[in-house]
Amino acid sequence: KGFYWKKVLSYLDLVEDAAAVETGQQQVEAVTYNTAMIACGKDHSLTLKIMKRMIKNGVRPNHRTFGAAIRSCARAGQWRRAIALFNQLEKFDIVPNSHIWMGVVSACKEAAKWQWAIRLTQLYLKSNNKNNNTDKFNDDSRPRIMVMNCAMAACAAAGRFEEALQMFLEMSTHWRGRRKPNNNPVITWSSLLMACARSYRAFLAFQIFKSLKEYYHHPPDLMSLFHCVLVACLRSEMWEEADIIWSWLTSSSSSS
Repeated sequence: KGFYWKKVLSYLDLVEDAAAVETGQQQVEAVTYNTAMIACGKDHSLTLKIMKRMIKNGVRPNHRTFGAAIRSCARAGQWRRAIALFNQLEKFDIVPNSHIWMGVVSACKEAAKWQWAIRLTQLYLKSNNKNNNTDKFNDDSRPRIMVMNCAMAACAAAGRFEEALQMFLEMSTHWRGRRKPNNNPVITWSSLLMACARSYRAFLAFQIFKSLKEYYHHPPDLMSLFHCVLVACLRSEMWEEADIIWSWLTSSSSSS
């Protein structure tokens, strides 16, 4: 790890020295710093050091800069630092894009801070609707759905079924009449079913899955939902329902 620190920083030293010789001043483009930050991965301390170095050298950070820094903090479980970075956007006159929103919500999800995940998602939807006069759940709504799925996953991990259901219903309301139900992302159903499992609502999870199975007619994507329902039944000691789920799983595997 120490070698990796030296390798990234020595690379920046070389680029900055070359820029100083060529232009007479230490000025490097933002893309160079951004690339170095992305290469740091979840080493958030090194990522933030490079960002501070960038600002100190008079290079203005952009969306990619903050996106890389927030993602690095999210991977390292540093949700407070991710939010602190998010709050600095206004200082640099940067309007957060969907990648930045996704990064900060993901940081809260990874740290099991479901309250913050919901709060930020609500702010995102409010700002998104304000800046976009088109239908807010049209065919180009994947970033919004991804952010909402992330908030749902945070609620599911914390066993907050009511909050996960509320997020799910908000998405379903806008899907109705705009896109077919069988185009709903599987991760959305997975988050809802896992929220049922974590809050010991196994019977509800079983009924939801049963309805999905009857509607979808054994599509391949349904296989990823078996685990969520099976876990819900086992946690609540619903052995008969678990046997039914297992028989469905084995029959689907043999028929595919």
